[in-house]
Amino acid sequence: MPKLRLVVENTFIDSAQSSNGLGLTVFERVFNKLMSSKGPLGKVLPLYLEINGSYKIFGVLTLNKSGSYSFFPELADGLPFDHITFVKDLSKNNHHYTKVTHTGREKVLPIHAEYLSNDMYHGISFACDPLMLKEAPKEIHYPEIDTKHLKEIHAAFLTSGRPEGSIIVRLGKNGGTVCLQFFLVPTKTDYRKMTIYPEIFRKVQKDFEIKEGQDVNVFNTVVSHEYQSAYVLGIETFLYDKKMDHPLLIVGAANKAGFYSKIDVG
Repeated sequence: MPKLRLVVENTFIDSAQSSNGLGLTVFERVFNKLMSSKGPLGKVLPLYLEINGSYKIFGVLTLNKSGSYSFFPELADGLPFDHITFVKDLSKNNHHYTKVTHTGREKVLPIHAEYLSNDMYHGISFACDPLMLKEAPKEIHYPEIDTKHLKEIHAAFLTSGRPEGSIIVRLGKNGGTVCLQFFLVPTKTDYRKMTIYPEIFRKVQKDFEIKEGQDVNVFNTVVSHEYQSAYVLGIETFLYDKKMDHPLLIVGAANKAGFYSKIDVG
């Protein structure tokens, strides 16, 4: 069977660096996961942040044919998971972290979607020192594929001119900490009610504070799903003007009032 190598160009990037040259792993991880599913592929949406005039990659979001969302971060090495999955059925609330082992994929930690007063659910939150973010590539180099998969690969990975193309978050020129929060927004809920949920950060950083009237540059993104209509994924990103105690924090609620799950690096 003839083979071909898929290369996707980010036309908004000025540098000439490729994903391989930058040592990025997320694109190969996404590719391998989708190609090993033995079913139809979904959609692939890289998530880029523009800070101080330069582009960084935060990770890749996939819209899976099963109706779930998966997020693959490109952050610190040595994270205890490969990706996060938000399942299709909100009532089951069995979202989870997944790691990859030599024998396959394994769910390692549950994620409890916390119901909020604005009628949506908090999934997970990241707080990251901008210095931990990696440069976005000009070219994305995926592994070789058989040409028999070309049509599916084209639909999943080539997103130019599509509404579900790359997500680019423009955060401006402030420093501090990049904060990114995932919300599950039921279709009956007005996504415009999405707002910063600072309480989850206060569970791990007691002095985390956004004062009333404080000018915070917030960027909201809503990603609808082509294969389910139960909810959309809301992504709220902002720059917090202070440093956190750890250069990377990942935090969510636990399935018990007053408890939470936390992953920290550094």
